[in-house]
Amino acid sequence: MRMPIACPPEVLSHLVAKLGYVEGARTAAFVMEWLLCVEEEGRDVGIEEFAAWSEKSRATAYNRQQSFRLAFPEAHVVTDVVRPVRDRGRQESRPAAAQRAATR
Repeated sequence: MRMPIACPPEVLSHLVAKLGYVEGARTAAFVMEWLLCVEEEGRDVGIEEFAAWSEKSRATAYNRQQSFRLAFPEAHVVTDVVRPVRDRGRQESRPAAAQRAATR
């Protein structure tokens, strides 16, 4: 079963705290699109490839990436920040899902 793509809450709250509500929400949408692109391509992608995939202008893609880097200056690409948070959330949810299945 394919996991839905969502911006992890920790990342969303960080984006809003650093960029404000409007730009943070806009950048969170960029994060979700980036994750979907990576998932569909099956590998990490560059900004040019993302722009082509998302059918956004190169300028828009670069602007969104710039906002992301303002919030996460240590990150090289979106997946550097989001993948560890998402993977940790998946690991934490597995025991709960296994426990629910065992009680049925």
